[in-house]
Amino acid sequence: MQLLVEKLQRELTTEVLPLDTFYLAEDYHQKYCLQRNQKVMQMFNGVYPNFADFVNSTAAARLNGFSAGYGSLELLAREKDTYGLGSCVPTGIAAIDQAFSDEPVR
Repeated sequence: MQLLVEKLQRELTTEVLPLDTFYLAEDYHQKYCLQRNQKVMQMFNGVYPNFADFVNSTAAARLNGFSAGYGSLELLAREKDTYGLGSCVPTGIAAIDQAFSDEPVR
């Protein structure tokens, strides 16, 4: 960025404005990592038959992050009972554990 400042011979600024409208991404982008795992999606379809509920789910957001390799299996094990997914969790957790074995944790 310093090179650009020198080239333009002026300071660069970024104006930060309040967000007026928020647009959700297309459905295929929502919880992308979870949607790639058929076993996990079968579990979530049972819990959230309405796709909008799945998209708005904090549990789905957390598990999507874990399935993308963020966090750790230890954190996942500590949190899983707080997700409110009841007896469906073991199947989902096993599928995510398997996903972790294929990708490094970031």
